[in-house]
Amino acid sequence: MEIRRKKSVDILKKVCYNKANKAYILFCEKGGFLGQFAMSKTERMEKMYRPLKKVIGLFAASALFLTTLSAPVFAEDPSETGAEEPAVSISINDFTEPHPLPTPDPDYEEISLEEYLERLANGEIFEDPSGDEKELALYASTGWEQVSGKWKYKVDGVYVVNAWKFINNNWYYFDGSGYMKTGWFRDQGNWYYLTTAADGGTEGAMTIGWKKLSGHWYYFNGSGVMQTDWVTIGENRYYFSPSESGTSSPSGGHMYHGMRMVGPKYYYFGFPGQQDSGAMIVNNWVKDSEQTGTPWYYAEEDGALASGWRVINNRDYYFDTSTRKMRTGQVTISGTTYYFNNDSTSATYGSAYNQSYFSVTPLGTHDTDVRTKIIKEAKTLGYQRPYTAACITPQTLLQRMPNYNLLMIHGHGNAGLIACHDTNEKAYGYLYAVSSNPGYTSNDAAIENLQAQSLSQVELAILMCCNGSDKENAYNNISVADSLRSKGVKATQGWKYTISNANGYALFFLKELESGNTIMEAALNAIKDLKNQTGADEGFNLLVEGETNQILSFPR
Repeated sequence: MEIRRKKSVDILKKVCYNKANKAYILFCEKGGFLGQFAMSKTERMEKMYRPLKKVIGLFAASALFLTTLSAPVFAEDPSETGAEEPAVSISINDFTEPHPLPTPDPDYEEISLEEYLERLANGEIFEDPSGDEKELALYASTGWEQVSGKWKYKVDGVYVVNAWKFINNNWYYFDGSGYMKTGWFRDQGNWYYLTTAADGGTEGAMTIGWKKLSGHWYYFNGSGVMQTDWVTIGENRYYFSPSESGTSSPSGGHMYHGMRMVGPKYYYFGFPGQQDSGAMIVNNWVKDSEQTGTPWYYAEEDGALASGWRVINNRDYYFDTSTRKMRTGQVTISGTTYYFNNDSTSATYGSAYNQSYFSVTPLGTHDTDVRTKIIKEAKTLGYQRPYTAACITPQTLLQRMPNYNLLMIHGHGNAGLIACHDTNEKAYGYLYAVSSNPGYTSNDAAIENLQAQSLSQVELAILMCCNGSDKENAYNNISVADSLRSKGVKATQGWKYTISNANGYALFFLKELESGNTIMEAALNAIKDLKNQTGADEGFNLLVEGETNQILSFPR
């Protein structure tokens, strides 16, 4: 047996038994060499080992110097020969990537030196007889080592290279030279961020969770992979820009903030002024103070910004189909002009106004002061864009009726028709219920000629004329009120016979609507109000028909 010089002899310190691979690990006093041995057949003992020669310390067993049949197990002391320490290769295939997390290192059961030496003396312990002529594995210390200002990590004397390693609850990556990586790192198509010294915290540790880098927020999942596209974190949805390229750092992974387009839809991420917030907004208004003009948007249930017409809290809004901005003021949509509240101090800002239509007889024929009060009351209810017409043809009247929500038609009427006058109260022509009326001429127009449901947006039509609801004397028993409802008008008011103070009734009716009454309730109360003030009883022949339980208040 070749005996090492005393100068290099290490005194056996402890022995551990690896239960996983049934191997013994020998730890020496200087923390130097450790020999790995395994159980084998007793007949291999004489071929592979010579008898124990030297007693160690207080133990009765012999010294621990073993050789193989062809060469000594341990090299000569490098300090005397000038030779480099032998390279040791330890497989770390279990640590190639940080996900899924590897199983912990196998537990080692420490046994007493006495028990180990007894097993050795009894021939129970042998070198691993794999038959592949591999070197006897030698082990040294495990831990961090700084080399040339950079960090490396040893496992049983061997540097970790080209692999992930889980150390003290953190993941680290070591390159082909064994140096710990920091900063951005791409592995198998995924981007990771390993903490740098400038970041603070544990240098080299793999980042998990949120991280702000170069003004951008990133999110790394539980395996450390930088996230892109849609990600749900907690109860919120986020979007991170795609990353398809980049060498030293990713081109994407940035958390979206503000109004951004994803696919065919627009979304709003984080509220304005909260630059570090990127949670997708849902079911909420957004006032973008970061844009010129501070536009309003509305994020719907799926987060997409509203486009086109929307009913929100019983109010009508219109959002530009290109920009998604809430529209205000006068807007022409599909050839029809609408008006949206442009008073930013109002709770109804941006909501569509109900529109009013007033077809009046020549100026001076009726009380203009009352008509002014009627317009004011209509505005109070939200009918903020009144259109008044003193002298229009029946064709013009018929053409404009579908554009409004409230129709208040003044004039002279008869069963099945309403007269349209010029300034001299000479009739331009007549608006008929049906065109088959024997009196119908080319100067006239008929409600029945409108397309089906063309008046569906009209909530109420008040026929402020005589005989507007007279079906008994009308041609084919179809009154003007009947014909209006057949084209979609939800509710009508008209008198069967004559009416003397339609303007006065209308004013009281609108005031009653302001109190939150239904159409029917407001009509009954208005009749009482008018009678109390003027003594005129206009209710005995008034017909209120259709959806009379509507409450016409703004917002609707």
